[in-house]
Amino acid sequence: MDVDSGTPEPPWSRLPTELYAHILSFFPPARDHADSSAKTLASCLCTNRHLRAVALHPGLWEPHYRARYTERVEENEARRAAETGGDWARMYAARRALDRAALVAVDEIRLHLCGRHLVARKIAQEYSFDVWDALEIEAQLPLPVYFRVGADEGREEGEEAPEVPHALPRRYWARAMLGVIARRYALGQWVRLYSSADETVSFEEALAGLSAFFDESPKKVSVWLNGLADQCRKQLVSAGVVLDPESTNYDLRALCVHIRTALREMGFKNAESVDFYNLLNQFPHGLMQQENRRTIPMSLVYIFVAVCQRLGIRASPTNFPGKVLCHIAPQNPEEREMIFDLCKDEPPFVFTSNDPALMLAEMGLPSDARIDFIRPCNISIMLHRAAANIIISVRWNQRRTMDAAVEKFTWCSYASFCVFLLQAQDNQILSHIMDSKPLDALAVLDDVLSPRLTSSARAGLSRHCTDLVDTEEEAARMMSMRSTHSVKYFVGMVVRHLWYDYVGCVIGWHPLCLAKEDLTPVIEVQRLRRGWDQPFYWVVTVDGAKRYVAEEDLEPIPVTREIARNMFEGRTIFGRYFDGVEVDEEQSRGRLLPTEELKTLYPEDNQAGAAWAAVGLSSAAKPSRRERPEPLGRT
Repeated sequence: MDVDSGTPEPPWSRLPTELYAHILSFFPPARDHADSSAKTLASCLCTNRHLRAVALHPGLWEPHYRARYTERVEENEARRAAETGGDWARMYAARRALDRAALVAVDEIRLHLCGRHLVARKIAQEYSFDVWDALEIEAQLPLPVYFRVGADEGREEGEEAPEVPHALPRRYWARAMLGVIARRYALGQWVRLYSSADETVSFEEALAGLSAFFDESPKKVSVWLNGLADQCRKQLVSAGVVLDPESTNYDLRALCVHIRTALREMGFKNAESVDFYNLLNQFPHGLMQQENRRTIPMSLVYIFVAVCQRLGIRASPTNFPGKVLCHIAPQNPEEREMIFDLCKDEPPFVFTSNDPALMLAEMGLPSDARIDFIRPCNISIMLHRAAANIIISVRWNQRRTMDAAVEKFTWCSYASFCVFLLQAQDNQILSHIMDSKPLDALAVLDDVLSPRLTSSARAGLSRHCTDLVDTEEEAARMMSMRSTHSVKYFVGMVVRHLWYDYVGCVIGWHPLCLAKEDLTPVIEVQRLRRGWDQPFYWVVTVDGAKRYVAEEDLEPIPVTREIARNMFEGRTIFGRYFDGVEVDEEQSRGRLLPTEELKTLYPEDNQAGAAWAAVGLSSAAKPSRRERPEPLGRT
């Protein structure tokens, strides 16, 4: 008789405990939204005391814990381990409780426009990397079927995953919160780097922080480099290369060449032609992808230094003019230092003297040149050079493309801005940054960056953050009612620009133009038949741009999967504003479904959109393109 339920125990319930444990051990650990294996184990806790005792066995929970939780706040993890006695089941329960609390808070950000920055600050302060995994899983929720690759053919790998309510905005805000956590951590490292006399932040850590501006965890870069070094070590050992510096056959100069060769075989080579300006060249998470491994000298040195240090070699970057070189210090202080050019096929150059002036002369430099040209330099200098490289790449790409990379340009510029601000204390905030990183004002810039600036720079940045939050809070309390204005189009309508033929989607409107001064240089009121006194719309285009357009310049067009997917892929902000797609295939009409945010700001637009999709919307006749004069400007 089960004392918990008062019902007779079935015969199978008297099976040996070990057999139950063996059966439950076959549940595969997973790191996904469904979390089915862990939920099944948890269900066993609610059956009978016999099965509950088996399901509580710590050994069953360890693989599930390790699979799900790859990030943590180290001191918090140590405390949890101490409080639970290392019980994996209890630790899993503790982390899941944190997950639930964080996801509730992120949902509050999604649903409520007011107070978002304060909630983001609280999540970052109270949870930080302890909820990284939960947020990352949330940011990877299955897409609505309409946006899945291969949905036209009705098939795709993993398409059996059921749709999740509000997946697009949930993914968006979870990703935004991941970025906040990553940038708080990265900027904290950089602040230490620029304010500490001793170098407590390594070359690896400093440059890994750049990836935080792509919402990537800097800590993952270190894990990846560990794996890269292990792979390199195995390759060297299999080739018979001696790695032990105590061995009489140890040859440091030859070992460096072997490491360079191994890395080249893994794809790490000097970039050529346009690859030299790849936006991801300076971002370590980009190097993790095979297609980005033809890269610039600094990144080759970055990878080489990280691997060498894990193999016991004292390698460091130098501030050599024009191209970053690697300094290699010998194990024996009586031996000579070396300098290594990772882009060439030559072995490391061995200095004949340890005298700085002679060493500089051997490299063809003036004897009074900076010694960090050939010896390890301050890591803040490397970070500044990286930021300068980023700006060069952005400007080169901006001159050659207007595609979806426009949003990545902003992320890159944001990273460089923070470095330059810490280095020069020159506050020139980039106003368009906050549009792509909507939760950073308080939790990142005001909390972490601002306190470490000079009084004038701090005042300017804090004022900008405060003004931005106040403006957003004020806008969140304002509702635009189409019933009180003569507005033809609605948020969620897919439109084409009559002059420039680009396609986009309406994400907001004003009954009259609110940006006359900003638009005057690029659009002439003489061209607009209705002048400034007509509705203007914010439109996100297929290529990722955001434009402010007069009503007379737009026309509605049918929604297609290609258009919807391209807009989703072109700008991350798409998921902030749209929840899905509604299409009437027979009528060839449709719309993008607004999220709660747009429904709050434009309460009557959802009904107008539904009416358009169902019965269509009458539109006034427009002059044809042929009847119109040549365009004089661009919106």
